[in-house]
Amino acid sequence: MRKLTAILLLFASYAAAADDRDWYAEAEALYYANRYPEAIKTALEGVSSGSVDESGTVDLYSILGSSYARLGAFDKAADYMNRCYEYDKASGEVKGLTSSLINLASMYVYAGEPDLAVNYALEAIENEREVGRADKLAMAYGKACDVYHALGRDSTALKYANLAVAIADKDLDELPQAVRRSQRAYPLEALERYGEALQDLLFAEEVFRSRDARQSLGIVCFQLAQEYGREGRRDLERQYLREAAGITRELSDLPLLQKICRRMAISLQASDPAQAYLYLEEASALQDSISRSKSANALELYNIEYETARREQTISEQKFELLKERRRRGALTGIALALVAFAALITVNALRTRRNELRLKASNDQKDFLFRLISHDLYSPAA
Repeated sequence: MRKLTAILLLFASYAAAADDRDWYAEAEALYYANRYPEAIKTALEGVSSGSVDESGTVDLYSILGSSYARLGAFDKAADYMNRCYEYDKASGEVKGLTSSLINLASMYVYAGEPDLAVNYALEAIENEREVGRADKLAMAYGKACDVYHALGRDSTALKYANLAVAIADKDLDELPQAVRRSQRAYPLEALERYGEALQDLLFAEEVFRSRDARQSLGIVCFQLAQEYGREGRRDLERQYLREAAGITRELSDLPLLQKICRRMAISLQASDPAQAYLYLEEASALQDSISRSKSANALELYNIEYETARREQTISEQKFELLKERRRRGALTGIALALVAFAALITVNALRTRRNELRLKASNDQKDFLFRLISHDLYSPAA
């Protein structure tokens, strides 16, 4: 009994603590702080807590999908993003459906499987045409551009990029305009339309600087360096590479920093071999760091999943104990009720029997009285 009471108290305290937490806000804050394993752990705790409704659970699934994708666990990312998609589809959440479709398409592009992303990107466009939000429709067109560019179908990619830019120029402010133009630069470069690509990138650079959009600025600086390198303008190429390197170091974007270092090494190879060698060394060290980071993330994810499974097992065992106790109490209550009913039945039967006995005695007494009267009358002189 003491053990059961302890389990009940533990479960009650866990449930009360879970009800007080805003799981999504915590997980979202960790995600935007690039603390993806911790975001996953918090989101999984929220899902298993039992204190989040269906809509809130789907929000946590979106954090899980995005976090797993950032860590390269694309199979798990696809699983959680598909859950969001299925929920939006089944519940008629057309406004949330576009984001789910864009996330799914992005995940498959990151995973190197853009062919699996095509249908999701096109469905996002069709869905958002019905909803009618300019920003989301521009995002959907932009995602289609990414998908077709990854497939090497750059004419189609450019068609969707132009649609995204047209919407941004008409209905949105300069920041989304800059995003869509920097996105359009990729198919333009692939189609060797370098002048148009450079114009888009310079526009994007100016906007990102004015808005202090550091991450986007770092990417655009790298794109501009490639453009100027292609033209043979080495000074500008190295200037933008150095700026891009500084931003990516600040943001700890190691994969992009590694690309920048390799590009810088190529740029310096002829004019400054010693400096080029240093950049190659840094690129190699970054590769080792990326590999170690992936291993550490994989180990941390394993630990998180192990702890989550163990916690869910504990909760399941607690619920099972509660269910057993309820059944035991139910059985005891049933037995008690049956005994009460049986006792009541016996009492009623006893009362009925007693009442019948009294009636029979009264009847017999009445018969005896009448018999005595009759007998008296028969033997009297008057008779």
